[in-house]
Amino acid sequence: MRKEEATYHSISFAIVGSGGAGVLTAGSILLEAAGKAGWYGIMSRSVGPQIRGGEAAALVRLSTRPVDCAAESYDLMVALDWRMAEGFAAEMPLTAESMVIGNSSAGDTPAAIVSTGATLEQVEMKELAGDVPGGRENMIATGLVAGLTGLPLDDIMSVITARLAGKGVDAIEASRECIKTGLRHSEQFGQSFILERPASKTTARWLITGNEA
Repeated sequence: MRKEEATYHSISFAIVGSGGAGVLTAGSILLEAAGKAGWYGIMSRSVGPQIRGGEAAALVRLSTRPVDCAAESYDLMVALDWRMAEGFAAEMPLTAESMVIGNSSAGDTPAAIVSTGATLEQVEMKELAGDVPGGRENMIATGLVAGLTGLPLDDIMSVITARLAGKGVDAIEASRECIKTGLRHSEQFGQSFILERPASKTTARWLITGNEA
């Protein structure tokens, strides 16, 4: 059960895993949903060489005000693969106030992560995704982050519906169910990083990437 929830002006989270695990998709869905809800944010992507396993990381900062750079440390890390989390440890500094959620099937937490003093939790993301026909671990992770940061479920589902429209109803429903499962499991932790409610939007948020910026 969670303690009384504090709210934050700005939060930063990382989702990491092997290449092809969908961590960049998860990060971009959460960023777009945050924009729909009225927040601001930035996302950077880090991708390792294939010879090293093709690891990938989505590094996201959300805020109630415009932001143009990453934070000095990360509040939350969700790791689909512990080895990949260790490979990116230097790029996403953690503190004793941070929380790290690992995939139960991925083995022991690396020493580089343990040494940060962050709160360590585990969720059976692989098993939970397997319980949903067509389910994927990255959507479980999306739900976990949404629950721990207070992102509105309706906005996330709106993004999912638009993103997966070309893949059919089954793909949309599988992602929805996985996100809701992750959201439910986020309630078991005694820590959260709830972003303050955004001010009323007077204009739509822009979503731009690369040279568009």
